[in-house]
Amino acid sequence: MIGKFGSEFWILIKQTFGLYKPLALILSYWYMGAMLFAYLEKQDNSLSTVRTAKMQLNAAKHSLLSASWSLPKSNKDKWTRTMEAIINQYDQALEKHRAISEEDDTITPDADWNLEESAYYVLTLFTTIGYGHIAPNSMNGRLATIIYGFFGIPLCLAALNQFAKLFVRSFKLFRSIIYKSKVDDNFNVNIFTATFVLIIYTGAGVLLYSLTEEWTISESIYFIFVSLSTIGFGDLLPKNSKFFLLSSLYLFFGLAVYGMVINVFVQLFENILSPPKPKIKFRVKTD
Repeated sequence: MIGKFGSEFWILIKQTFGLYKPLALILSYWYMGAMLFAYLEKQDNSLSTVRTAKMQLNAAKHSLLSASWSLPKSNKDKWTRTMEAIINQYDQALEKHRAISEEDDTITPDADWNLEESAYYVLTLFTTIGYGHIAPNSMNGRLATIIYGFFGIPLCLAALNQFAKLFVRSFKLFRSIIYKSKVDDNFNVNIFTATFVLIIYTGAGVLLYSLTEEWTISESIYFIFVSLSTIGFGDLLPKNSKFFLLSSLYLFFGLAVYGMVINVFVQLFENILSPPKPKIKFRVKTD
């Protein structure tokens, strides 16, 4: 018994250390995606800012020229005040345009596409959670979304499948201590074990989000289920950027746990819904 447990435990250890490849690959892909979308959307935001500044400058020019011809000269004080206000508006538009042209630091891109926000977008993209609270505005960003998701989604599913197999083997290993059951990677975990794992992992998430986001228990459970089932409504989202990485890792590994649990329930319902196999009886005639 001890020898068998030791050999299975050694297999589990090797399988755990063997996961550094998919983990390193998915983390690298995640980071590169965050850098890519932050760059693409910041570029688009900067160009939009330049276009807006030019439009404001042209509008100020038009107002200045129109006012100089249309305003009555009879009331000198009123004419002077109006012209000063228009000239001041023109100077402000000109200064803004000059600052953008010289890449002045006073003009900053949209803060929604910093590295952290981009990383969150990428996470919801390749995990297919898709909250929808942030999406690319540029055509380059949308094209990159298609290409990145096309390769990222199967990569994520493959990595999650490896982690799910590790979880299954771990549960079966500890279960074998009591019941002397078989240890393998097949997703045939006992339904009570799957439910217990689901409750424990969800409870850990409730503790995490109640401390970091100050959510209620019901809010935390709702967010965890909507996220890990990949429904992703996006109506309730974490706001505390200090725990962004911790929340992201919880969601990523939670997808593997929920995938394993859902697969157990799928097999259960398939067994319930599948029609019973007809029993064929053979009669042997005897002379």
